[in-house]
Amino acid sequence: MKKRLAVLLTGIFLLTGMAPVAAAPAASGDGIESCKTPSIVLMDVKTGYVLYEKKADEKRYPASITKIMTAMCTLDKLKLDEKITISDTAVNSLEEDAAVIGIEAGDEMNVEDALYALMLQSANEIANALAEEASGSIESFADYMNTRAKQIGCENTHFVNPSGLHDDDHYTTARDMALIVQEALKNEKFREIFCAKSYETMETTYGQQFSLTQHHEMVAGTGDVTYDYVKGGKTGYTSKAKNTLVTYAEDPQNRELLCVLLKSPSDDVAYEDTRKLLEYGYEDYDWSNVKSEEQIEAEKQAAASTQAAQTPEKTEEKKEEKGGFHFFGFLLKLLLVLAIGVGCYFGGKAYHEKLEREREKLRIRKPRE
Repeated sequence: MKKRLAVLLTGIFLLTGMAPVAAAPAASGDGIESCKTPSIVLMDVKTGYVLYEKKADEKRYPASITKIMTAMCTLDKLKLDEKITISDTAVNSLEEDAAVIGIEAGDEMNVEDALYALMLQSANEIANALAEEASGSIESFADYMNTRAKQIGCENTHFVNPSGLHDDDHYTTARDMALIVQEALKNEKFREIFCAKSYETMETTYGQQFSLTQHHEMVAGTGDVTYDYVKGGKTGYTSKAKNTLVTYAEDPQNRELLCVLLKSPSDDVAYEDTRKLLEYGYEDYDWSNVKSEEQIEAEKQAAASTQAAQTPEKTEEKKEEKGGFHFFGFLLKLLLVLAIGVGCYFGGKAYHEKLEREREKLRIRKPRE
């Protein structure tokens, strides 16, 4: 009975598109328990399985890791060789200390270069320009970001702008952000940009050229905290969001892990917590709990076979239902015909009796002289 129930539940999860992701097990060892970041998710990229979580559904401000969603939505809408024009609004509507590359209003840059500037240099004027080119306005682009977030499965996320600059109504969770990054990594171009350490842009229309460098210290290899398997990532900071950090890693066995940290008290804490999480995931975690892609595919096929086997039974049930309906209809029609027939019979009989009485009166009436 338990086996049948387990198979049924697995089939339901697979057919509805909901992954049966259990709550992450409690961490063991002093390393991961000592993480100071308030909200954390450590996820297996290929399956979406959460190895560790901490206040994963608490709403937080994402700061510039918002640009991961901006890049993904841009790739949805624009071609890499398209030109974008940097509007006056894109440049001059920013806060004074916002990160920029210093491109001038009216200049033009191709989308590919703009995406590298967005992700490596965290350029806020580029985020605005991409949004305007892709959707006509920052507001319309934010609407699209929210639509995509819902499609991915985010339940506690709302975007107001493409940059992540502070707005009280601009928020996400560690779990939702992990889902967004997991989806973005399906795009090979995004993955290439996300993992880049540096990049040289082509000359813009005004003759500007930019040398871009990766801000994520574990990706660039410029900080005190390192981890061999780190491949890509994105940093974020505002005074209200504090430090936000997304890190992507892959080991020689092709196991891909994704760390999302929200509201770390400092960048040093964020990097150190990320190192602890990756050590836990690659060195301490029992990966037998994580299903392989082959296992997931096999379960999907099994669920599909189960559904196919049940379909004929449902079809027969529908036929029976339809047969019952036709019988009912036939019975009603028969009763209606009988009622009409009986009515006609008695109505005709009464008419003939009346006619006969009239004829009898005529027979006995004396003719006029």
